[in-house]
Amino acid sequence: MSNRTCAITACTTVMRPDQRLRKGWCPKHYQRWKKFGSPELTSGGKTASGHQTTCAYCGQGFIAKSSLAKYCSTQCRGLSTSDLTCYICGERMMKSRTSKPQGEAAHDKCRLSQHGANGYYRGCRCAVCTAGKTEQMREYAASRRERDGISLSGAYRRKVRGLDPFATVACVVCGDPLKYLRTESTPNPMHGRCKREAPAFYVPSSVRLSIFERDDWTCQVCMAPVDRSAHYLNDWYPTLDHVVPQSHMLIPDHSEGNLRTACRYCNCLRGDGTALTDAEVAIRARERRQIKQEVAV
Repeated sequence: MSNRTCAITACTTVMRPDQRLRKGWCPKHYQRWKKFGSPELTSGGKTASGHQTTCAYCGQGFIAKSSLAKYCSTQCRGLSTSDLTCYICGERMMKSRTSKPQGEAAHDKCRLSQHGANGYYRGCRCAVCTAGKTEQMREYAASRRERDGISLSGAYRRKVRGLDPFATVACVVCGDPLKYLRTESTPNPMHGRCKREAPAFYVPSSVRLSIFERDDWTCQVCMAPVDRSAHYLNDWYPTLDHVVPQSHMLIPDHSEGNLRTACRYCNCLRGDGTALTDAEVAIRARERRQIKQEVAV
């Protein structure tokens, strides 16, 4: 072998005068050694794809394409530098920027194999998985309520009615925020419990009868006579209506000056006076009386 001949026996490379051997190889075999770690040719006459070596983590043999390769895969390389272990199976797992801390991290296969909220996502509907999912949703709803000051259902109902879901409206009695409002213009908004704790509306029978006599047993909304002998669930049964609705005042006025005779239909339809005016209620009441008369005939 001269200083112009490659050390590889099967090499047929003709060296140019300006080329020189490196480590006893021609430029072609030298570049193969530099790239793949071995300058040898395979038995089929093709260049070798790499050299046989052992993974430094799992110990399995593999063909390395570089002389610096130590691991058979990126998983082995990541596991060799990670100190994170799965809290379910105890095996080491790869660590990334989004990994959970030690004691909470788990493999996907381990987490999905457990019954609970994660099992519910797999399609399991056993009692354990259903209870786990329910508890998870309760925690989520509690966190949203703590963050936004309103429950998810309350925010949805306000959004459907065109209101600001996260507007803060305080109860005029206790001062705590309200989670539900019918309209933003509701006067004196208050909790249902605060209304229930307020003094109940009660009018003695003698005062009630005197108001009916004062109004000549005539509904002061639709101006039609009421039926004093009707059943109390009948539309034309006489009731007492507040001229200024109770919800419009912090302390409702139950005096005779603020009370008037109204048939049950008009009283229920009028409500707090924000949805319909007295004139609109009267029109609907007359239409209902006409329909009732036609049906009776």
